[in-house]
Amino acid sequence: MKKEIDENVQSGPDANDIKTVCRDCAFSEYEGERQTGCRLGKLDKFRQLGETIIPAYDDTGKDFYIIQDRFCVFWRDPNWKDSEFARIPKDKRNYDSLATRVRHEVRAKFLTIVYLDENSTISDLKKTVNSLKSGSLRPKKIIFCDNKSSVDTRELIKVAKSSGCLWGLERIVEDNASKQRCVDIAVKKSKSSENTYYSFFSAGEPVLKNFHSDIDNAINDDLTKFLALYVEPEEKEGVVSEGFVGQVHIHKQIGGNARSSFLEKVINVTGEQECQSLVRPLSEIVNLQ
Repeated sequence: MKKEIDENVQSGPDANDIKTVCRDCAFSEYEGERQTGCRLGKLDKFRQLGETIIPAYDDTGKDFYIIQDRFCVFWRDPNWKDSEFARIPKDKRNYDSLATRVRHEVRAKFLTIVYLDENSTISDLKKTVNSLKSGSLRPKKIIFCDNKSSVDTRELIKVAKSSGCLWGLERIVEDNASKQRCVDIAVKKSKSSENTYYSFFSAGEPVLKNFHSDIDNAINDDLTKFLALYVEPEEKEGVVSEGFVGQVHIHKQIGGNARSSFLEKVINVTGEQECQSLVRPLSEIVNLQ
């Protein structure tokens, strides 16, 4: 049975009632007034994942699909398509070029927290930053959390500038601040609109070349949903470990690591709401070999 939708309902993702209306998307495929598919194959992928796809129509006689309970970050209006085509030579104006462009636009935006303590050295810092630089997908921003290290500030700034990323420095003045507390300080300064996820590494830990790109592929190609990725067996202890990944918005929403660890909180919340799959071992997403 098709669902009637008012012609004034806005197409695209709806922030109030989570759904995506394909009606006016630049990538919707039509035969006449009937939508037959998605040029990016996202409808088929959502179906494979068991998501609810509702056929709908409006009073203009146009038939289209609604993806219930999911945002499709690939939704683009026709004006976007026209604008992109205007930048491309006429002989190269095709949907493959648009697909490449939109895939670039939706790349996952990471804040990477690099933690230094009294045992950290400038060599440790360079090792981690150099590995981030050589990654297939660099973080959008790096926050250096200096928890009373002896690393010279001028040297730290020099390494930060060499990262090729936006960066910031948080000097921790609290006594006995834990890693979890440092994460909270760094995440608090980050806007979820600018960095969707954060990852955590201590200075001296090399970051796998595929670390952030594997997560990006899981999110945007496999359409995987998650709020946190933990390194086994840290689920039980709830401590911040190398390679931990969290969603910035949910971290702030549930109070980070205050009173109990963010991981423990998000495990409890997803358990209560019967969506435990939103907290996953990192090894399910990233090839750690």
